[in-house]
Amino acid sequence: MWTLNNIRCALTPEVIAEGSHTLFSKVVLDSREVTNGDIFICMRGTKSDGHDYISGALNKGASCIILSNKNACENLPLEGVTILAVPDTDAALVAMGTYKRQQSHAKIIAITGSFGKTSTKEWLLHVLSHFGDAYANYKSYNSFPGVPLTLANIPDSCAYAIVEIGMNTPHEIKPLACMVSPDVAIITTIGQAHLELFGTIDAIAIEKADIFAGLVEGGCAIFPSDQTTSSILSDKASSVPDVCIRSFGKVDNAHTRLRTCTPHGDTQAITVSLGKSGESEYSYTLGIPGNHWAYNSLALVTLVDYLGLDMPRALAALGNFRGLFGRGKHVLISLNKGGKIRIIDEAYNGGPESMIAAIETLAYMSCSGPHGRKIAVIGDMYELGNKSIYFHELIAHHLNSAAIDIVHTSGTHARTVHEHVSQSRRGFHDDDSDPSALGTRIAQTVRAGDVLMIKGSRGPTFTQEGRMGQVVAAVMHLGTLVEE
Repeated sequence: MWTLNNIRCALTPEVIAEGSHTLFSKVVLDSREVTNGDIFICMRGTKSDGHDYISGALNKGASCIILSNKNACENLPLEGVTILAVPDTDAALVAMGTYKRQQSHAKIIAITGSFGKTSTKEWLLHVLSHFGDAYANYKSYNSFPGVPLTLANIPDSCAYAIVEIGMNTPHEIKPLACMVSPDVAIITTIGQAHLELFGTIDAIAIEKADIFAGLVEGGCAIFPSDQTTSSILSDKASSVPDVCIRSFGKVDNAHTRLRTCTPHGDTQAITVSLGKSGESEYSYTLGIPGNHWAYNSLALVTLVDYLGLDMPRALAALGNFRGLFGRGKHVLISLNKGGKIRIIDEAYNGGPESMIAAIETLAYMSCSGPHGRKIAVIGDMYELGNKSIYFHELIAHHLNSAAIDIVHTSGTHARTVHEHVSQSRRGFHDDDSDPSALGTRIAQTVRAGDVLMIKGSRGPTFTQEGRMGQVVAAVMHLGTLVEE
């Protein structure tokens, strides 16, 4: 995807050594992910320095090294490898991402939201791949350096590129959005995530709406029309010159309006109308239960309509998406001791709105046997500031009102849920920051026909499966995964 000439145009680097290769495959920041022909950029992080991993990158087959410390290559086998020096490797990555964005002929779609953005991104990737080469950022690499890395690796053949943009600090989204320069910018929803940092939901909406600042001239802004912060999103979108505004929701003035949503076990039938007067109407079936999935599908329908793609074909693709592990995927397990259980894997993250949506989904589910139970496993929700106790109590209230049999909890914040959930459904609680012991206890009590919904924030000290992912893993070890 990169030639030496392209890199020179993007960076004007000092060429320390010009190797035997003039064509390179992709840009990589983690030496463990390098494959033959890659460009390895030596980034300096808070805990590590990429210059210390040049040898590992070379062993993996890197053909080009971009560095700022020229001494880092001393005494290394560099035969046939291109070595380029720049003053700042962070700036080099941004320059390469910007250059690739400018050269790309793909429709660039940026997506953000308080929750649901990664699932919607993957859902959108699934749908758009039916209409051409589609590409999206790896995992949830949605901040720096993930966003410029995503841009730097847009394939030349790409017809659609989806770039997820997240935030961890104020004023983070706008520069990323301007870097992406999207043709379409989508906000899935505005919720209480990051409340500790931003103070109010309005402040969160203002920050999220900065994604519209990056829109190209004549671009399209897509956002929900029936939330308390929708006027903020609309005002921000309207301030963009020559913008096309497309809203979605349940209200009459939404461009894409949800008319009906009828659950049928593991599926749901949906009818939407398009246009201010509802001049077009479409019906489709989703292969995932839950009102939040129905709502997020409206954003995708809106995009398909804006792009002028074949709607029936897109809706068929929309319906056969089954979710992601950790983000709402339904997993059927055949137990070693006989019978089956279902897991709703929501272990990746948890905020108030998404937690309530997951509880509602569990309540809608049917157990597969006469002795089956609906079991919620609730972990901590983070970044809620002084509203943390309030929101954990709110989750307990929703659990008490839902058709759920047992509630297990994990974490110091989730103790509030444990204490406020009704005695009749109160299950195990573990304050320990490592919930693997709780997963083992839950696994010992699971029986055929049970449906378990497992959800909570990943936690600041977990990097792979996350806190609640350990509970999911413990339960999945009870049997084998059944393909549906």
